[in-house]
Amino acid sequence: MIFTAIGAENLPGFASVITADEFDDMQIAVGAVEDDKAVAAAVLSPDGDTLNVDYLYVLPEARRKGVATALLKAVAEEMGALHFSAFFPESEKSLLKFFDSFGLSMVADSEVFTVGVEDFIHSEEVMKMAKQKAVRKVESLAEMNDTEKARAVAGVEELLGEYRYSANAFEDTLSFVTRDKKGGITGCFFCEHDEKEIIVSLLYNFSDDPYNLIAMLCRFGEQLIRGEHTDEQILFVSANDKVEAFVKKLIGNIVRSDRMVHAYK
Repeated sequence: MIFTAIGAENLPGFASVITADEFDDMQIAVGAVEDDKAVAAAVLSPDGDTLNVDYLYVLPEARRKGVATALLKAVAEEMGALHFSAFFPESEKSLLKFFDSFGLSMVADSEVFTVGVEDFIHSEEVMKMAKQKAVRKVESLAEMNDTEKARAVAGVEELLGEYRYSANAFEDTLSFVTRDKKGGITGCFFCEHDEKEIIVSLLYNFSDDPYNLIAMLCRFGEQLIRGEHTDEQILFVSANDKVEAFVKKLIGNIVRSDRMVHAYK
């Protein structure tokens, strides 16, 4: 079996196991070839001595033959990685079995729930909410200069402590923070989006003021309409039970819901 890096030049040869939508320039895509046929692909993100497994697929006929195990171990050896980490939906039973056999520990992580953009912006509760006079300072991270952005992110991290989210959210036009009159951070709304999906990776209200959350959701809705995102799906990653219940009550029409599992070693 041969393991090789996947890039734009050889991607067509791996079309049966991966598409260009599954990775970007910041990630490592690797494929397994057997008898001149692509049988597996993985996308990984290095993080110190840990490899985050962002995507893993093996052709059905090549499964339970050690292909995925050999592929991941080969990449780890090449990069000198000591640990693995992966987040995936609990409903992905094949991944649960694989990572268990691979020796990773698994714990239930945050719940994720998906709604359509149209369902969100046309929700009766959201439309009522948008008419309320919620005067809160909502600032776009993408519109801040580097110094302002660093201060905002530091403020969020000081309040939240250690939390997993992508730095890509800091550049996204759908990411916001709210502040009080003294300039202190009172809430954050971190997103990452592409042409198909909007991932709300962090939604937190650090104050006791519900209008703070309303202000962020209203600004989010406004940006969705301006950016012509109506054909996309919104994936909310739950980080707080109260916020999750509030958003679900507002939207009502949940497309699907699942719980994420964190596998690590």
